[in-house]
Amino acid sequence: MTKQSITKFAKTVLEVGVNLQKDQILMISTPMHKQASETAFEMTKLAYEMGARRVIIDWKNSELAKLRYEHESVESLTEIFEYEAMSKLELIDKGICRVAIYSEDPEVFASCDTEKMAAYNKAFSTKLKPFSTAQMTNKIRWCVACVPEDKWALKIFPNDTAEVACDKLWDMIIKTMLLDKADPVIAWKEKCATMHKRCDFLNSKNFKTMHYKNALGTDLHVDMMSDSIWLAADEKDQGGTNFMANLPTEEIFSAPHKLGTNGTLYSALPLCFNGNIIDKFCLTFEKGRIVNYTAKVGYDYLKNIIETDEGSHFLGEIAIVQHDSPISNLKTLFYNTLFDENASCHFAIGQGYASCTASGLLLKQDDLIAHGLNDSLMHEDFMVGTSDLSIIGETHDGEMINILVDGNFVI
Repeated sequence: MTKQSITKFAKTVLEVGVNLQKDQILMISTPMHKQASETAFEMTKLAYEMGARRVIIDWKNSELAKLRYEHESVESLTEIFEYEAMSKLELIDKGICRVAIYSEDPEVFASCDTEKMAAYNKAFSTKLKPFSTAQMTNKIRWCVACVPEDKWALKIFPNDTAEVACDKLWDMIIKTMLLDKADPVIAWKEKCATMHKRCDFLNSKNFKTMHYKNALGTDLHVDMMSDSIWLAADEKDQGGTNFMANLPTEEIFSAPHKLGTNGTLYSALPLCFNGNIIDKFCLTFEKGRIVNYTAKVGYDYLKNIIETDEGSHFLGEIAIVQHDSPISNLKTLFYNTLFDENASCHFAIGQGYASCTASGLLLKQDDLIAHGLNDSLMHEDFMVGTSDLSIIGETHDGEMINILVDGNFVI
């Protein structure tokens, strides 16, 4: 990671990701390891040069969190002090934007008690629900991006030294984030224009149902809401300012009707959830609800996701990524949801995005739920796309249209 590449990364995240405005407060959530902290420092410096009013660093440390899981009781872990929540909740109405630097060992919590982790995550998510809602409804502009970390890089490249592995991972991040382009900001605008053409087609058809099928065993019908809309890459916050929540991104996404999913769905790639691996899992849906689930690896972790609350038994997001795409073509398992979900079609268990309905950003939460949008403390993406995946859309007029054939767009 050279100084020049870190600066280019920080500039792209601030200008394309959160679209930082003059006199705005920026929060950077970041791990404390060397690569992430150097990036956070450079991003802070650049943010002030761009006119930020204040930059707040929200430090994360997985090893310290691991010590808590190992030594504290469930009662202690689930006692969330007011200051822990207020440090974020106080900022919702101050017009902040938030960058989350996502970079950690994929198996850091592998030895921890799953029940303790689930209890803490539920308690903390409950306390921070207003903040997550502000993000999910685009009241806050936000962006997730990654930098290398030694153990993460070694998980991907186990035969290399940590330094070489990190360099290889950084090269992939540079390419997929378009940092190798002369002007990444312009490059992302051009990419977004192409992705929006596909969204325009899907939205013009206003599909009633999407049918997923592949050789793994996936055979799933997903009903959409009457005014579900497809989005890609850049969105707008409630004030109309553009931002991009994920860098990199290859997905076109929407929100299904909470009660309209039926059939069987198989995972295509491992899911790294809170420092633990879940792999080769299958979900069965009836009237939207997950009624059965299995996993060959990480069953207890999958159970903790699904059993978080009532809403985590339903889907909140449906996303299409064609098999022949930049991240997929790297033929690399990243053990990192941000990258793996942009190499594969995916769904998300839990909370749906209000922006994925035509009037969603104008509706109150109770109205959104009545409308068919799922509500949950959880929002966890998992990958289902394969080289033979087909998606057929059925319109309200009964027209059947191929969307994906052999994993790739035909529209």
